[in-house]
Amino acid sequence: AAAVTLTPFVRGDGYYIVCTMLDISGLTEKARAYVLALVKRKILRQQVVVPEASDKEGIVYLIWAPVQFLFLLVFFFVLASRLLVFAIGTFQLIGFLLLVWAFMDRTGWPFLRWVPPLLSSTAELMRLGWSQGWRAFGRQLLAPIFDLAGFLKKAVPRLLLVSTPIVLLGFIPYTEHVSVPFTVVSESTASVRSPIDGVVESYSVETGQWVQKGDVVAHLDSTEARNAKRTAQAALDNARADLKLMRAGSRSEAIAVGREARHGARESLAYARRLLKRERGLQEAEATSQKAMDQRETQVTKAASRLGAAQSRLDLLSAGERPEKIEIAEARLALQELRLAQIQQQLDWSEVRALSDGFVNTTEPVRNSRIGRHFKRGDSILEITDPAQMVARMDVPERYGDVLAPGLPIRLRAVQKPQRAIHTHVDRIGRAVLASDTHSSGTLGVISRLAPAAVVWPVGTSGVAKFNVGREPIYRILERRVVRSLYVKFWAWW
Repeated sequence: AAAVTLTPFVRGDGYYIVCTMLDISGLTEKARAYVLALVKRKILRQQVVVPEASDKEGIVYLIWAPVQFLFLLVFFFVLASRLLVFAIGTFQLIGFLLLVWAFMDRTGWPFLRWVPPLLSSTAELMRLGWSQGWRAFGRQLLAPIFDLAGFLKKAVPRLLLVSTPIVLLGFIPYTEHVSVPFTVVSESTASVRSPIDGVVESYSVETGQWVQKGDVVAHLDSTEARNAKRTAQAALDNARADLKLMRAGSRSEAIAVGREARHGARESLAYARRLLKRERGLQEAEATSQKAMDQRETQVTKAASRLGAAQSRLDLLSAGERPEKIEIAEARLALQELRLAQIQQQLDWSEVRALSDGFVNTTEPVRNSRIGRHFKRGDSILEITDPAQMVARMDVPERYGDVLAPGLPIRLRAVQKPQRAIHTHVDRIGRAVLASDTHSSGTLGVISRLAPAAVVWPVGTSGVAKFNVGREPIYRILERRVVRSLYVKFWAWW
């Protein structure tokens, strides 16, 4: 309503605003009178007086009158065509007859106004008969025709003046476009699957977000793995320390202590032997008992044993750990490293990563429903759309089926990013006509593949697709549209 009110070519707020700005009251009437008088004087060579106007007003009149005439012509043509299609589609033949009557009543009134005089003349002829002679009868009979001819003689120049520009406009080449809604869909999706068994803790992406191969898209619960990693790290550090100690051998202080112990054992053995030798001399002199002799021998045996033990400990300290024991420690260290690597792999797998580039296709409600759920290895936890599989789907009314063809140029303009248009073409046309809730007739499905380099819209993006169906004169376009819209309905009435 506001747009109609502010339109300057109809009497409303916009018209009076323009009149005030130009300081010209009654702009439409003055412009029409000025231009009509100018046409009669300059083109039709009639002796008429051109209304007075300044240079500024003359320029305004010459611009305003044609522009307003074209606006009203287009406006009422569109309105009449819409009304015609509605009336015929709703009331069939009755609606068509009503429109014909209204058209004749409005635009054809000069022809219909001769019907009452014709009826009056017919009644007069029937009353007079041949009493006035055949000439009077003929004059009375042809009087309406002569009047009509006189009217047409005056009206033909006006009709030519109006119809000639319209006919010329019909031959102007015009590029015809067909505009329909479109929706970005994906012909296939790539699933991001869980690499291990686990519970989804969170997602790090949003619907429609562009992700690259290797980007983290989700996180699995890794509490147990982190605890296991700390335990395995401690065991690995312990195994490394033991192996390092074995490989380093004994310390010099320990070897020195071992040598002192061996020296002490040797002194003890030498002292025990001296005592044994003395005890043997006393036994030969029969100055001691056999028991004392046995004790001395036992002391020598023990001292020799202690010396052997001290020597063994010193040899062990000097030579280090046995190779077999070091190998066992090395195997234990390798086992702990493998265990830690396995746990680290589980931690890495808890960060689920995209395996290909694309747009996130999983909606937020679905993502929220998956948080906290346990997924087995290989289960899909997120869907990503490959740009190479993204297409624009359009439902084109079947009445445009004669102009659709593979390769037909299309321009797509999305609602969310109207400043950028994508140029593409028709790739596939559906083989079946589908029923539609938004169109009185069926629709044909049209698929246009989006080039990966031009993809800037996620799945679900909607907008308007404009088909370029060719360039031809305007009258051919109007003719085809009228025939396409009305011919089948007219044909169905008979």
